[in-house]
Amino acid sequence: MPILARLLLAFASILALAALQGAVAVWKLSDLSAAVETGMERPVVGVDAARSAWDAFRNAQAHLENVTAAIRVPEGAAALAEFATRIDKVKGELARVRATDPDAATAQVLGEAGDLLARWERDARTLLGERPATSIASPHRMAQLETQVRAALDRTVAAAVAAAERQRAEIRADIAFARTLSVGFLLFAMVAGAVLAALSAASLTRPLVRLGNDMRLLSSGNLDIRIVDRDRRDEIGAMAKALEVFRDNAEAVGRLESDRRQNA
Repeated sequence: MPILARLLLAFASILALAALQGAVAVWKLSDLSAAVETGMERPVVGVDAARSAWDAFRNAQAHLENVTAAIRVPEGAAALAEFATRIDKVKGELARVRATDPDAATAQVLGEAGDLLARWERDARTLLGERPATSIASPHRMAQLETQVRAALDRTVAAAVAAAERQRAEIRADIAFARTLSVGFLLFAMVAGAVLAALSAASLTRPLVRLGNDMRLLSSGNLDIRIVDRDRRDEIGAMAKALEVFRDNAEAVGRLESDRRQNA
């Protein structure tokens, strides 16, 4: 292979390694960008919705207490409508949490909170006179349910916060992996480039040094040299063949000179 082609091949190999590194970096950055976008949006929405659900339930509970304690007694239909608005707010915020595609632990907590909220809503609507009641929930039972609902909503907030932390941890791990991968490919490209450069240099300098030594020996009159690079198919091989021709010619001249002396 000609020297120029060999050098171009080494250079192309280094460029291919650099292109591979760039492609892997772009691929990882694309995945990382999607993960960051998800990690910035879904966990924040989940935590915000969980906290809003807790606040909305507190408002619904306060409205029920005001009505049942006769602190603020609107008409029955108006009281029910306001309660429905406030309880729908709680349900809507819990639905926002579910829409963030929560993990199994958060989904389980959401289910428990939803069940407890449904039981409390049913008793609250009975207290507000939505329908004739066969039995009225005792204050102790309502207080117990409210405590359970608040605890379930607290767990929902905690689960949403934990999910957000896990998402951030995954993003940090992805960033660290992408950084490690990029550095690894960069080091590999540097080492591979250095090895290719060293091999290319060695493939040129060693035969050139041999040719230089052979030329010095030949110029000093030493014709007993073995030219080892004559079979190469590049410019060095052509130089070695030319040197071999020169040596053969020098041997022929030496033989002619010896024959002339013997015949003289």
